[in-house]
Amino acid sequence: MYEHTPVTVRDFRGRYNRGDSESVPTQFFVDEGNLIYSREGFESRRGFAVVPGLTPANVLRVHEYRRIGETSRYIYMMSGGDFFDSINPSSPILSLAGCVDFAMVVMFNRAYISPHDRVTGMTAQKLYVYDGSGVARAAAGNPPSGFTLTVAEGGATGSDQIEKGKHLFAIVFETSSGFLTKPGLNGTEFAILTATGGKEANLSGIPVGPSGTVARHVLTTKILPEYQTGTQSFQEWFFLPDGKIPDNTTTVKNNVKFFDVALQDSADRLLDQLSEVPAGVFLVDYESRLCVGGEAANKSTIRVSDPALPESFSAVDGFCNVNPGDAGGGVSNGVAHRGSLYISKAQRFYGTNASAGAPSSWPIISVDSGVGTECFGISSVLDSRGHSRDQFLVAARAGLYQYLGAFNERELTWNIKDDWARINQIYFNKVQVCIDPQREWIFVAAPLDSETECSHIFYGDYSEALDPEGIKWSIWDFPKHPTCILVKVDDSTKKTKLVFGSSQGNLHQYDDALRNDFGTMINAFYETTLFEPEGSAGQINHYAGFRQRIRGSGSLTIQAANYDKTVTESYPGVSLSTSPGREILTRLDFLAERASIRCVVSTIDHYFSVNRYVMFCRPQWTERPE
Repeated sequence: MYEHTPVTVRDFRGRYNRGDSESVPTQFFVDEGNLIYSREGFESRRGFAVVPGLTPANVLRVHEYRRIGETSRYIYMMSGGDFFDSINPSSPILSLAGCVDFAMVVMFNRAYISPHDRVTGMTAQKLYVYDGSGVARAAAGNPPSGFTLTVAEGGATGSDQIEKGKHLFAIVFETSSGFLTKPGLNGTEFAILTATGGKEANLSGIPVGPSGTVARHVLTTKILPEYQTGTQSFQEWFFLPDGKIPDNTTTVKNNVKFFDVALQDSADRLLDQLSEVPAGVFLVDYESRLCVGGEAANKSTIRVSDPALPESFSAVDGFCNVNPGDAGGGVSNGVAHRGSLYISKAQRFYGTNASAGAPSSWPIISVDSGVGTECFGISSVLDSRGHSRDQFLVAARAGLYQYLGAFNERELTWNIKDDWARINQIYFNKVQVCIDPQREWIFVAAPLDSETECSHIFYGDYSEALDPEGIKWSIWDFPKHPTCILVKVDDSTKKTKLVFGSSQGNLHQYDDALRNDFGTMINAFYETTLFEPEGSAGQINHYAGFRQRIRGSGSLTIQAANYDKTVTESYPGVSLSTSPGREILTRLDFLAERASIRCVVSTIDHYFSVNRYVMFCRPQWTERPE
C-alpha cells in the first residue's frame, strides 16, 4: 500500500507569507492569530484586564510617570484636551482645548509635557512641567516686572565692604522646579548704588513672584567705572553671595555686603534664556539636557536646554536647525544613543553630538536619506525612549528597522511585508513602538487598513534572535482599539506588562492569568503554510491526516483550505487537555495542489499551545481533472 508522506514542521521561527511558502515549505504561517510564542512553539495569547480604578471614557495618549521612591502612575489625556494624573482621576492637572496629543519625558522627578498635533508642537502653545501634585504649569517663567527696586547705603561696617564705585542690583525669581527667571532690568526694576566704600547696602521693594515662586535671588555687578544709562542688559551679572531670599513674601534685604572678588557665580546665562519654551512634537533627555523638537513656527528646529537645567533654553544659541531645506519636512522624533542625538524626519534620519560649543554649533550629519519615522515611531524601552541591546528600532513606512550604527539592510518585518503594508499611511504618525526587554517582546501599535487610529498590535518575539530570520510575529486585535501603548514594570510583581489606553474607554493591562480580554473572547487561531509533498509541484495531492502536539482547554475547530481558499473543508473538532499524553491526529480527506490547516478556538477562556505538527499527504493525480 502506498503510504502518505509526512511533512513535519519543527521549526517555529517566524511568520511567512503565503507567497514565500514555495521556498520555505516547512515553515508555518499565522494570520492575526493573537498568539504568544515560546522557544518551542506558540500558544493563544493571554488576556487584558481594565486597570483598577481607571475607567475614563476615552484615552488618546498615556505615559508612565515614575518618581523615585514612589509607586508608578500614569499621565493620560482625554479627548477635549484634559490631562489627568492616575492618582487623582477626577480632577485634571492641565486643560488645553483643542489638544489632540502630547509628548512627555521625566527628568529630575518632574514630568515635562509638550502638547502637539503629531506633526508639530501645538500652535501658540508651550512646554509644561508637573511635579507630581497640584496642577501642571508653564515651564520656565517670566522675569520680575512692574515694580521699583530701591537700594541705599547702610551703616559703616568697619571694613572695606561694597567697594567704592557704581554697582547695579536686580532680582530673579526661582520656581518650584528650580528654574531661575531672567532678571527684571526694565525701567525701575533694577537699582543703582554709588557706593562710598566701607558701608553695607539695604534693598527694598523686592517683588513677590507669581504662584509657584519659592524664592528670589539678588544679582549684582562688580564696580562699573564707565556705566552708561540703558546698558544694564550688557553688563556682567553675578549671583550675590548669600543673596537668596528663601520665601515669596519678604520684600527687603538689609545688611548686604561683599567684596568684588567674592562675585564668582556668573548669572549671564539668565539674560538670554527663554521665558517660555514653545511646544514641540517630541521631547528627548539627552546628556541631562531636555531637547524639544518641531515647534509650529520652526518645524526643523530642536531647542536644547542647559545641562541639568531642563527649563533653561538660550534664545541666542540654545538650538540647532536640522536641514530646513530638505524634502523631509520638519523634525518628528529623536533618541539619545551612544552619546549622540539622533533626529528623524518623516523620510530622513540625522545625527549630531554635544560638542564643547553651544548647540547652535553642533554638526548635523545625514544618517539615512530614505529611512525616517513619525513622532511615536522610535522604540521606547519601558518608561523612556531609548535603546536595548545597544540598538534602537524605527518604524518606517517600509518596515521596522534596527539601528546599530547604521540601519540594517533588511527590516525586522521583512517576512510580514504584506501586513505591514496594511498600515494606513495617512495616519502613520499614530504608529507607536515599545520594547519589553524582560520578556524579549516588541509591540507596534498601528492603524490597519481603513482605520484612522491604532486598531491592532504587531507582536514580535525576539527570544531566539533579534534579526529578520529569528523574530516571530503575530498580530493582536482587541475588543477596543489600542490607541496608545506603553510597557511598564509592575511595582508589586516586578514583572513587565503591556498597558494600552483606548479612545473607546479605559486603560487596560496585560494579565498572565487571563484567557479573555476584560470579559470578551480572544479569537485565537493559527494557520499553517500551504503543504505539498517534495517534488510534486503542480500535482493534485491527497491530504489524509494532520497530527499535532497540542495542549490547552476547550474545543479546537479544524479546517483545510486550498490555494486562495476557494475550497475549504471542516473536520471534527478536537477536545483539548492540558496533559493529553499523546499527539492528536485529525483524519482528513482533502484533494488540492497544496493545502493549509487552520486551527481555531472560538469560545471564551478556551486556549491552546502547539509545539509540533505533521501533515500526511501523497500525490494523487499528475493534473487536475477538468
